[in-house]
Amino acid sequence: MADRGSNDSDHDMVSYGLAPRKDVWRKYELLKNIKKIIDELNYSVDFTIVEGIHDEKALRLLGYNGPIIKLCGSGLTISGLIDEISTKFQGGRAAILVDFDKEGKQLNQRLIMKLNAKGIKINQNIRKRLENLIGLEGIYTIEGINALKKFMNKEFTYLDIEI
Repeated sequence: MADRGSNDSDHDMVSYGLAPRKDVWRKYELLKNIKKIIDELNYSVDFTIVEGIHDEKALRLLGYNGPIIKLCGSGLTISGLIDEISTKFQGGRAAILVDFDKEGKQLNQRLIMKLNAKGIKINQNIRKRLENLIGLEGIYTIEGINALKKFMNKEFTYLDIEI
């Protein structure tokens, strides 16, 4: 009998009908790559700006543990929020993870200009990489990643794989 290599467990999963579908594995790889970006976010910025509470929850579920500034619900105008941020995080590094639709892109550009003018450095690379990854799945919001994670948790429950 031919040697199956070190992937006998994969073969066993397939022969017992336990292997996830290809689309599930693709989403699993996507989620792993998203988590790598979130891990990088943890050490490359001093804080992250999101639109609201659902975006914050999504980032927390993905493992982000840094400060999060929410644009909605603060009771401040954007200018007031920018002033508060520049005082609290003077000379800091930030990521802006607002939605990836047209309005979100415009908001992102406005925030970059205003924060840069106050001495805050923006890590645009993380946003671009995240947008490229989740856009492949048709996700255009940070909170939308939550649905992907919930789906994957459900799919992988029977395999005892941590996501």
